[in-house]
Amino acid sequence: MNHPIALESNSVLIVIEYLGILFAGINGGLVGVHRKLDVFSILVCSWATALGGGFIRDIAMGDIPPVGISDYGFILTAFAGGLIVIFAHLEIDSMNWSLIFTDALATALFAVDGTAKGLTFGFNGGTALFLGMLTAFGGGTVRDLLLNDVPLVIRDKHFYAVPTIIGCVLTIFCMKASMRHWISLGWEIVFDICIVIAVVLVRILSVKFNLTVPGAMPRKRNQIEMTKRFMTTTTKKMIDYSSHWYSRPQSSRSAKRRRRGKDPHKQQQHNQQQRP
Repeated sequence: MNHPIALESNSVLIVIEYLGILFAGINGGLVGVHRKLDVFSILVCSWATALGGGFIRDIAMGDIPPVGISDYGFILTAFAGGLIVIFAHLEIDSMNWSLIFTDALATALFAVDGTAKGLTFGFNGGTALFLGMLTAFGGGTVRDLLLNDVPLVIRDKHFYAVPTIIGCVLTIFCMKASMRHWISLGWEIVFDICIVIAVVLVRILSVKFNLTVPGAMPRKRNQIEMTKRFMTTTTKKMIDYSSHWYSRPQSSRSAKRRRRGKDPHKQQQHNQQQRP
């Protein structure tokens, strides 16, 4: 196919998709400027950020050729974002949160669009979720790998991936409801725009208030030693008990059963008497 499908190819959401590509191109260009790259490299960063995720998604879906190299409108929009940064990077940098805002907005838009395209192509909800994640995170990951950096989705401890994944899940519910005619197409558009806004707000607020996703549980040296002693003692007791049980003679086991009222010989005689 030559054009991506964005929620039944609705014209409003196609415009939003172009805006996502534009903001992603600006974000990639800003990263290139901060790395002091040349003009060509800045444009490459813009293309990779804006269309790298969709490129990976389309290959995974079998939608060949990918829109990242076949849709000239998308390509020109991505390069336009890079050119804007080349000529106006000082003005853009002077705006507070410009890099975070453009990245958050592009990621949210791509999450909705990638998930919607997966569902429209007939994939189930789980597959559509992964396609949305590929679209949202793939471009930034390709850019960071080209710049020999750890991808942002991995190194950023703030709420970056979590709200995006939740946005993909909400998009699945929203689009499934529209397919079953529980809601109209107009309400579907409204809900998807609300999802984008919510994902962007969570991302920005998490950075502003330094809200991070917890990592591994912090442990102290004395806790580790206590755990080792507990595991060692418990394992030794289990081994000793097993060895003591299986090393006892058979007669002692039978005597113990008889003391408990479970004589195996009497039980066998009782069973024979009960038989017809």
